[in-house]
Amino acid sequence: MVMDPSLIILVELAVLGIEIIVILLLLTHLHKLKKHTRTLENHFSELDNHVEKMDEHIIELENHTKKTEENINKLSASLDIEED
Repeated sequence: MVMDPSLIILVELAVLGIEIIVILLLLTHLHKLKKHTRTLENHFSELDNHVEKMDEHIIELENHTKKTEENINKLSASLDIEED
């Protein structure tokens, strides 16, 4: 069966059009994926900053706890109260 050349060209153009649409969809998806990746990286960076701040607060709380224990010991010693 011999096909009309104009029909072959029409089919080729339709296939080419579909390929172009698929490529555009892939490029759009890739662009959105890059955008989400950057957003995710920003969230990880913010999370790291929060972890560092939490570590600083924990150290600060430990220092306050030590100072409080020292003050309690000094107060106990000045009042002659024995610790258990």
